Amino acid sequence: MPGLAWGDGARFRGVTESKVSHTFSRFFETEGVAVLTMMVSRYKIEIKEEPKFAGETFEERHARITASRNGLTLT
Repeated sequence: MPGLAWGDGARFRGVTESKVSHTFSRFFETEGVAVLTMMVSRYKIEIKEEPKFAGETFEERHARITASRNGLTLT
């Protein structure tokens, strides 16, 4: 199996492109979580009171704020 060539000419024998891609992906996911954790730990996060959500209970607000959805951003 041929090695994976990098821009500077270095070669890594036995490393598949998908494994390298997965490794980088995991690294950047971990780095993103670390950055978000640092931001959350240094700042106070408050939910602004909005008139359209005035009658909502704590549980309803929690469900609305923490709801997630899958999406894709294309640039």
